[in-house]
Amino acid sequence: MPRGLKVHPLALAVAEDQERNMIIASDRATEVILPIFQNDRNFKKYGGRVAVIGKVIREDRFIMTDGNTVYCDIPVSLITGAPVYKPAAKKPSLKTKQPEFSVPAPASLEKEILKVISSRNVYSQKDVFGFFKGGKHRHMITAPAETHVCVLAPLQNEKTSAANKRIGLGLAFGGKSLHGRYGDAMEQAYLATVEARLKLAAAGLKPVAVADGCNYGNPANPEHYFCFDRGIDGLNKACKIPLYQEEEPLAVVAGNVSLRNTFISKGKEIPLDPSLIPVVLGHIKDYRQTVTNGLKSANNLLFLAGKRKMEFKGSEYALLSGKEGKNLPAISPANARQLEQAILDATQKKLVRSSAVIGNGGLAAALAKMIMAGGKFGAEINLDAMGKLRADYNLFSESVGYVLEVSAQKAAGLGELYKKYGITLQLIGKTTTRRSFTGLSGNKTLFDISLAEIKRHWHAGK
Repeated sequence: MPRGLKVHPLALAVAEDQERNMIIASDRATEVILPIFQNDRNFKKYGGRVAVIGKVIREDRFIMTDGNTVYCDIPVSLITGAPVYKPAAKKPSLKTKQPEFSVPAPASLEKEILKVISSRNVYSQKDVFGFFKGGKHRHMITAPAETHVCVLAPLQNEKTSAANKRIGLGLAFGGKSLHGRYGDAMEQAYLATVEARLKLAAAGLKPVAVADGCNYGNPANPEHYFCFDRGIDGLNKACKIPLYQEEEPLAVVAGNVSLRNTFISKGKEIPLDPSLIPVVLGHIKDYRQTVTNGLKSANNLLFLAGKRKMEFKGSEYALLSGKEGKNLPAISPANARQLEQAILDATQKKLVRSSAVIGNGGLAAALAKMIMAGGKFGAEINLDAMGKLRADYNLFSESVGYVLEVSAQKAAGLGELYKKYGITLQLIGKTTTRRSFTGLSGNKTLFDISLAEIKRHWHAGK
């Protein structure tokens, strides 16, 4: 046990203190890690302590000592092979059958786009990012709202090799609780994890580990427990998608479980929408290769990966239309692997100038973010190139996918690379010197929104 702690060793071993973390590292890595904590003034200022407390051994034993006293010496198999308790589970009954999503064709696509990007789930979240005054803090490589991922270089100011100084780490979240409504808890958790993985990959970071955040009802209630059980199955399904250039799964290294999220209505215990909100850790060997959201120059090509479909359950467009929508975004593990690994391959080969994952607000919100993040260029898209869906459905569908900005010189190489992964990219437009977001259909201009107008609505949301 670390010296000087006035806590009984057994209490320290079993206490659920969330302010403690354990790192398993090689001897060489330990020589780098310890000084980081020991020399961090804020860490010491607030009472932080760091110590080497043990080592990994080959024997099938878990041993815990304090001085000469042995408090625990048991086979590891007693822990890993502990009894499994399986509570009763029952699929929730569906009281209402959701109709196919349909809304009248909007009179003005421009108004719909501005309404979506100013909505509470899409807007700039300036009140959150305002915490980071001055843009970037120590170790931060990408500023808030510059990418889907906050990339850090934790070793850039440490006494280590130049290669280590350039290592970048990032975290990405995913998930919508509304996706879990009506018994879709498994797909909610699966989609949430796939989304977080794609956010990292689109920035050039390889997903390597995940911490789960489980939010469910009362496990003593069979219907509530069913959702919890299925949510873990969904996480497992997404984690089994192999890592880039490996056959290893995504490792679950931590988590938090919040249960009994219920309220009483008419004498019945009602759960909140079941949701698993994962945070996925990504790694990049050189943070200078991070791909950000902002458009980089004019006359580049815009490609769409991931077809637009009538998938509007929990979508922003459906909610703003007063509906819950129908059909979750559907993507198989094989297709999710293709999308993730293709973009990682493309970013490593420096084929991509900027990227944005399609999420809340659909394609329209993703492109608006790219225009605003760059601030110097606009985007002109051809809605006829996206398929047979109506223009507003193409713009606001939240089907899984992402947008890529690619120079004309590298477009052919990108297309060949994606074919290798079984993906056909859709050329949907180009970047322009006009600071605006323009949508065309045939010879018609369906909308033309200035950067100033986009920003005004983007920052006005609450």
